[in-house]
Amino acid sequence: MVRRPTRRKDDINVQNDGSLGINGSLHSRLCSPVFDCGSQLVPCSPRPPVSAQDEAGKGKTVLINKLHRLDPLEVDRVLEDGRDVAPVEPSEDDLIWVRVNPNGPVRGRQFRDAFKFQAGDDWLRNLSLVLKNRTSKNIVYVGLKLKFPQTKTEGPVVEQSFAYGRIPGAVAYNGSGEKLPQGSDRPILLAPGQQMTLSLAGHDSEIREGLERLQPFSSISLCYIRYDVYFEDGTAWWLGRYGAPDPAQPGKIIPMDSQYFPGPVHGLPGS
Repeated sequence: MVRRPTRRKDDINVQNDGSLGINGSLHSRLCSPVFDCGSQLVPCSPRPPVSAQDEAGKGKTVLINKLHRLDPLEVDRVLEDGRDVAPVEPSEDDLIWVRVNPNGPVRGRQFRDAFKFQAGDDWLRNLSLVLKNRTSKNIVYVGLKLKFPQTKTEGPVVEQSFAYGRIPGAVAYNGSGEKLPQGSDRPILLAPGQQMTLSLAGHDSEIREGLERLQPFSSISLCYIRYDVYFEDGTAWWLGRYGAPDPAQPGKIIPMDSQYFPGPVHGLPGS
């Protein structure tokens, strides 16, 4: 399934020296907290789709950014309990959390897909994403980020991070040169054109524990998912921009050209 690419404006914090520091925002997103979830390289066969009406339970929504032509990964399929969920246009309620002015317009609808389905409280445990490597480089780390906008009413929006694979050791440093955790104990190698299924099965208890510190998990029905990537050569992708490690300063990532893509852009889906 290839969705029409859409350009989106990514808010990326560039330091005064032009670098994207690993110390701070990148480190917090990649390494605190990090849960090791199982991943597997699998062939993906079609299954009956699941809709928002054909399952018992309450309506759930998963938001994912639309495919951009420079993205390293394509979210090829979203599965709930092993069945495909088709993308639809997000509603205003789905995106009300990105509204800056309470009385202003809802922004970002054109940049995201909504995957809606009926499910019980085990919906995250049964959620899987099929990702495809669109680049010409090997991917060795995917940091999956789950944001729960409905927690904003009780305080800051809760975001939980899940590591698949390992950050290359040569770049696993913060801005002060201190060694950082590399992620999961289980390495991955997602080759160009290869697909990988990431599942949250067996880890819903960690998610629930964090959310229930603020409110009942049964009140959570919306999840926004994004990801970060590290390549085998230490190149990184996060917040819509590629960066290369600075050999002179471990932990410092230098932003690459905004149109850089590690592969033949015009020969890939979404170009």
